[in-house]
Amino acid sequence: MDNHEAEWHEKRREGIGGSDIAAIFGLSNWKSPWEIYRLKLGLDQPEASSAAAARGSALEPEVIRRFEEACGINVGPGVDFLRHPAWPDIRIQANTDGTLLQEPEGIFEAKTTTERSSTAAAFEDRVIPTYYATQVQGYLAATGTSWGVIAALLGPSMTNTWDPDRCQLVALRFERNDYAIQLIEEVSAQFWRCVEDRTAPSWQRHPLSRDLVWALHQTPIERIA
Repeated sequence: MDNHEAEWHEKRREGIGGSDIAAIFGLSNWKSPWEIYRLKLGLDQPEASSAAAARGSALEPEVIRRFEEACGINVGPGVDFLRHPAWPDIRIQANTDGTLLQEPEGIFEAKTTTERSSTAAAFEDRVIPTYYATQVQGYLAATGTSWGVIAALLGPSMTNTWDPDRCQLVALRFERNDYAIQLIEEVSAQFWRCVEDRTAPSWQRHPLSRDLVWALHQTPIERIA
């Protein structure tokens, strides 16, 4: 891990990132509340990026280019470690992939997934998977914006070397969901008290997780590409 990556991970430890939110509710397939708690305290070290994550980072500019060409909406720079307006009481921080340059501005998230995956099937059905839905609603909470777009390139599963112009693009516009954000803010504050007190969270799946999933399903979503 180089110095830049180490500094980035250190900043992540200072708050709850978008990709942490599903995990602290117990809704992640990859991390548990206990594992996020240990990462925030520095008791465990973050895992190295997977090949799929590295592919996603490398193709982010191509996702943006394809989206701009398809939808005619310009994407400006995103935000880095933008803190929630109620920080430090609500320790959510946003790292977005871009800013949608319309009035009002929105947030932009770029994704890549294989074309036959369950994630691709969800996107094509105008569904944002819970892991991503919690992320983008957390970003709306931190930035104070009212809408955003998640755009994904769907590519072949046999290789990590993709030609972005031969991949299918799916873009979903989503709106701010105030009830989902209320739940995310409440549980984020509760989780961070655990971190400050060095007391592990008592839940594997938070009692409000069912309410959050229900709320997320009510979010208005429109396929725009």
